[in-house]
Amino acid sequence: MKAVIRSGGSMLFNENYAKPKCSPNNVIVKMKAAAINPVDYKMGWPILGKIVGIDFAGTVEETGNNVQGFNVGDEVYGSCEGSLAEFAAVDPKRMALKPKTASFVEAASLPVAYLTSLQSLRAGKVSKDSRVLIIGASGGCGVAGIQIARAMGAKEVIAVCSGKNADLVKGLG
Repeated sequence: MKAVIRSGGSMLFNENYAKPKCSPNNVIVKMKAAAINPVDYKMGWPILGKIVGIDFAGTVEETGNNVQGFNVGDEVYGSCEGSLAEFAAVDPKRMALKPKTASFVEAASLPVAYLTSLQSLRAGKVSKDSRVLIIGASGGCGVAGIQIARAMGAKEVIAVCSGKNADLVKGLG
């Protein structure tokens, strides 16, 4: 299969990388879209694995014997080790069915940005009486942060972005 791999301090395209095998507790997903985040190129292989990428969206190609809730052909999205490849072995706890209204590209853009924002807002103990400041509000984590802070009931969200992105950010609430 084709994959982008880490080699030394570089990322290389490999056309003959071994396709992952399905274990009893995982799912093989055929990738339709993947997202690149700073963590993908700032962290090395000992931490994130040989194949580059975390965020993905695709279709289930095979399920392990112990996997429940997913079937071959299901459209899914989530996070895994090595999403910049034709196929990846995915822990089913790290994926969900893709909303029918979302494209594969849209779904693949969500996991790292939204999880990062959620973790930050939880660490800040955001609640109904909270005021939240989001710097970089038009970026991936910023957009996610605005939406999640609102969903958590923050009474005020102050969002900082460039003038050219002000309408986008205002439209988020």
